Amino acid sequence: MNGAFSYRRRQARQTRTWLDVLRAKDQDNRRRVVSEGDGKDSAVRIQALSVEGHHCGNRMPDLSPTLQRAHMNIVAQILKSKPAQTAYTIAPVASVFDAIELMAQKNIGGLVVMEGERVVGIITERDYARKIALMARSSRETPVRDIMTSPVTCVRPDQTSEECMVLMTEKRLRHLPVIDRGKLIGLVSIGDLVKDIISQQKFVIEQLERYIHGERGDY
Repeated sequence: MNGAFSYRRRQARQTRTWLDVLRAKDQDNRRRVVSEGDGKDSAVRIQALSVEGHHCGNRMPDLSPTLQRAHMNIVAQILKSKPAQTAYTIAPVASVFDAIELMAQKNIGGLVVMEGERVVGIITERDYARKIALMARSSRETPVRDIMTSPVTCVRPDQTSEECMVLMTEKRLRHLPVIDRGKLIGLVSIGDLVKDIISQQKFVIEQLERYIHGERGDY
């Protein structure tokens, strides 16, 4: 998992590096034009460079909106993009066997443990493997409350995917319940975040490719 995070960070750094290079080239062109003239002549030449750049690609377009769009995804948007937005729950008095059976039926890796309307814990496949299977305990006789992770780290729907990834990395988590005004509205997994990050990077790469191809096509 740490290797996957490192790979994503390298990709992000590489994307920023190329953007920095392109922006630096554009700023250098502008400084060069100013140094070659003065007064109105400089202003005219700068304007001409901007107009010509629109056709031949000499001027780096403003990619700030692109970068902002690529990094604006928040938890609420991630939840809406999921095929199934339901956060499956289980009571703390239920058996671990019932919890694992529900996970298998829904093809998910974790359940939020609820006591009434209150989130009191979370149980995952990892909890079962480490606290039941490896310790030779009976899943049918062990209640969820005995092996669930508590207290739970939760996030708000207005937090970003980057903030969620930081929490998961630092605390070694794979699931984050989403709480809005004291109520559970969803569950974000590490898989949801990775999918979102890949989508963001794909968008930025597509925009850069369009710029590069447009520049070459006009020569």
